[in-house]
Amino acid sequence: MPDKYVGLVIGRQGENLKQISAATSTKIFMPQKNALSESSGVRVVEICGESQVDCIEAERRIINMIDEHNDKSKANLNKNPYGTGYAMYQRQQGIKSSK
Repeated sequence: MPDKYVGLVIGRQGENLKQISAATSTKIFMPQKNALSESSGVRVVEICGESQVDCIEAERRIINMIDEHNDKSKANLNKNPYGTGYAMYQRQQGIKSSK
């Protein structure tokens, strides 16, 4: 997993990992940053469980969490922080809105 998602996946006080682990009856191990992860920017997450199905489900939930985060980030990039084009035009022209 890329380093930039580690905090997202772990969650505040480990809540996200705990929730996924409990829901899938697995144990999820996230290694600390080390020389290998520093150079590659990637960490290998270890998922252990009674069945392969449980482990695959835990992996799927982690991937979905990252995908949802990326989707939200992309949606926010498309928003204009200054409003609509017309609102920007009004600001540039010094036109007061009729609100």
